[in-house]
Amino acid sequence: MKIARHIGNLLYDYECVVIPGLGGFLTNDKPASIQPNTYHFRPPYKQVMFNAYLKTNDGLLVNYIAREENISYKEAKAQVDKFVYLCNNALKSGKRINFHKVGSLYLNKNEKIIFEQNSTVNYNADAFGLTGFVSPAIRRANAEEKLREVVGTGHEKKVSAAKETRKKNRETVTTSVAAEQKHAKLLATRTKSPYKTQFVFLVTLIIAMMVGWGFMNKDMVNAYYTNYSSVIPLFYSQPNAYVINNIDKVPIAKVSSSRFGSWWISLFEKDEAKTSPETVKKVSVTVRPVAVTAQPKAKLPISAVEKTKNTDVVSENPKNEATVTSKVVTRQLPGKTSATPTPAKRIIKSPRFYIIAGAFKDTHNVQVLISSLKSKGYNAVEAGVTRYGLHRVAFEAFANRRLAERQLPVIRRNENPSAWILVN
Repeated sequence: MKIARHIGNLLYDYECVVIPGLGGFLTNDKPASIQPNTYHFRPPYKQVMFNAYLKTNDGLLVNYIAREENISYKEAKAQVDKFVYLCNNALKSGKRINFHKVGSLYLNKNEKIIFEQNSTVNYNADAFGLTGFVSPAIRRANAEEKLREVVGTGHEKKVSAAKETRKKNRETVTTSVAAEQKHAKLLATRTKSPYKTQFVFLVTLIIAMMVGWGFMNKDMVNAYYTNYSSVIPLFYSQPNAYVINNIDKVPIAKVSSSRFGSWWISLFEKDEAKTSPETVKKVSVTVRPVAVTAQPKAKLPISAVEKTKNTDVVSENPKNEATVTSKVVTRQLPGKTSATPTPAKRIIKSPRFYIIAGAFKDTHNVQVLISSLKSKGYNAVEAGVTRYGLHRVAFEAFANRRLAERQLPVIRRNENPSAWILVN
């Protein structure tokens, strides 16, 4: 109970703590002691005793409870009376009452209250940090024993030196014999395996053929690296970058229900665009003549400038691409028979490369991160939503893969080591 804890706290500062109606706890300071039989050293401590005749309320315990629990004096007195009532009933029924870190009370055969102190707690504040220990007695040798020890030590040293010399000689002979036997076995069993030589030659030939094919088809190798470097885990510098970049392809339901645990993440769902070509929707674009008005030149971001310069972009998402051939629209002016051809505006939706900073479920967090990145000088944008409802936030968007790959190490070094490139 809490009242028992309050009693233990008061025993550190007071020599007498009375429980009205039950009795009082008394403390007596004891000095450090040594038990000669067990060689046990005990630090100074307070001996706690119980007097069943101290039942008058001195107000110490009740006031302390009222102050610690922020209640009135009357409520604290009611709690103490209830505690005393329960203790008396427990003692009459033959039970033992344990006070937290203080000791226990029980009735003996003569119906008298007996108290046993808890020896694990020392209520002497001056002995804080001191614990008991056992140290055996120090045995000191006399003059005769010292002389015998000196004489015996010299003789023992000579005997031990002779034993060590004989032992070293035996070890030397044994080592030489074992080395000769091992050398003889190696000479007897050292034969070249023809299969091993053939296997090494075959592996070397295959590697040489692959290297030669790579040199002859250098353009194809470069195109494969450009298209699939973000898909193959071998080209990622961070261990978790591949999983982060391909999080949309991970079957979360299969991984969570698998009995092999979360490491079975190598199973990826097949891309629907590859398995069923019929699922790719055709994009129809209507071209209309647009009047072009001259506007002042504005400073374009890096991504916009590079988008106009570089048109050789390989897209990894064919669903978002649409190619439109330009048409010539003729407009008939009144009073004239000639038509002035007006070229239509080319609308080509090219892929964009995003350097992803993070993904959030809450759109408020998305706006906070975008504002923070813009304050650092990045053209932060929102890079779409995953199939699980997470809104991606990108440091910048690029129209060229090389620009994105060139900027990615800088962002990983200065901002986010887990940043990765998304092609959308």
